Amino acid sequence: MVKFIVLIYTSLILFGCGYTSVEEAVEYFDNGNIRSVGSCYANGQKFGNWTMFTESGDTASFGFYSFGRKSGQWLHYEDKHLVLRENWRKGILGSFTKYYANGNSMVHGSYTKNGSRNGHWFYSFENGELQLSEEYNHQGQRDGHLMLLNEDRQLILSRNYHDGEVTSSSFFEYDDQGKLSITNRDLSLESVLDRYGY
Repeated sequence: MVKFIVLIYTSLILFGCGYTSVEEAVEYFDNGNIRSVGSCYANGQKFGNWTMFTESGDTASFGFYSFGRKSGQWLHYEDKHLVLRENWRKGILGSFTKYYANGNSMVHGSYTKNGSRNGHWFYSFENGELQLSEEYNHQGQRDGHLMLLNEDRQLILSRNYHDGEVTSSSFFEYDDQGKLSITNRDLSLESVLDRYGY
């Protein structure tokens, strides 16, 4: 019984020795400015809060590492504006939101553990109005309702999917006065997106 306890205790010490010492880690650009700063275990794995900088010294991104893998929320900046917000779990990207320079959301979506699109995805115009919404199942296939709108908030395309297959679809066009002029059920999603420059 005593030998068993000693073996467990020794194993814990050996297993944990690479993680007991935490050191500050700093990388530099050639001009001497800091590229990144954070903490590492003695075995080199990143741990805790990390901040990355541009060569001019502005914050580029920051977030948290857990045993060398991104974890929790990560924020990314360009020209001091938030452009991307990510949520990570054990090194796997779960969801993200991209932003326009004015702060409005550009696109929001989520992924499964294997990297497939999952759940609701939303795309917006720069003014914040909804442009496209679509749904995905756990296999990364479109599943549910897809809706595409123009900048006047008029419906262009309404489509339903099941396991990646189209079950119903309608395309709408409008005249110069904004009145519905054409309804077509045979256009592909790609042709509609191409027609409107999406």
